Amino acid sequence: MAGLHQSNVPDLRDVIRLPEYLVQGKDGLWHGEYNGYRLRSTFQPIYRRGSEHALELEGFEGLVRPIASGLEYSVDDFFSSFSSEESFIADWICLAIHFRNFALSGGGQRKLFVNFSPMNLQQFVDSAYDFKSTPERLARFGLSLRQAVIEIIETDTMDFQVLQHVVAIFREMGASIALDDFGSKHSNIDRMVALNPDIVKLDYSLLREASNREDVGKLVRSLITMAGDFGSELVVEGIESRDEFDFAMSTNAVMLQGFFLGAPSPRIQLVPAKLDAPNLI
Repeated sequence: MAGLHQSNVPDLRDVIRLPEYLVQGKDGLWHGEYNGYRLRSTFQPIYRRGSEHALELEGFEGLVRPIASGLEYSVDDFFSSFSSEESFIADWICLAIHFRNFALSGGGQRKLFVNFSPMNLQQFVDSAYDFKSTPERLARFGLSLRQAVIEIIETDTMDFQVLQHVVAIFREMGASIALDDFGSKHSNIDRMVALNPDIVKLDYSLLREASNREDVGKLVRSLITMAGDFGSELVVEGIESRDEFDFAMSTNAVMLQGFFLGAPSPRIQLVPAKLDAPNLI
């Protein structure tokens, strides 16, 4: 494919011997250990709108917590500290602990949303990883790739042909695709249409403004409606207050996520399967 260059990316079958990086703790949960960091999984609930006032649990987003020398680092700082090769390996370690801990924590048939760093798309294409074996590996944990939603952020520096190729690989394996941070400065409507994501996640900064400014609110409603017109389900994420929740509920958004509905947690058993919107505090 034009635009897909070959870089010096190692064969993942040789580099990523996951057991070398994965440790199962006394609590039964898995964490990763890589380059001085301990990587832990947390899961934030995502709810789908049911009846007029009901929200039904759709799934969870797997979020990594990088810890080094007793301090927790942001995900951006964690990945930016690595070379491209190291970042690629770290990405796969994060995916591995999310899937394992999701299964151990009783994820069942719920959806698991996981992030894939845009800086690693070319390495993903160039690697010699055996993608066809992924469904079999997940089946050992009672999971299917059809439960997976791969979240990818579009950036102004990425090669769109590479992005399309990676999306095709994930879809061939059975996963769904989510375009994250839609509405940010890097968003491109034409590219969204060409990519045809199953799910679009609204950039949380727009929600902050939309709940306070009528003009931004109109823009956000238009973006949400447009995404739906193109066949994508829209998630409003980053909901942290009642005002933001009420605004999200007043739109055509299909799913909602944020601290107001549930904070990230290492385990998911206690997350309610249904929420009654009027009774949320």
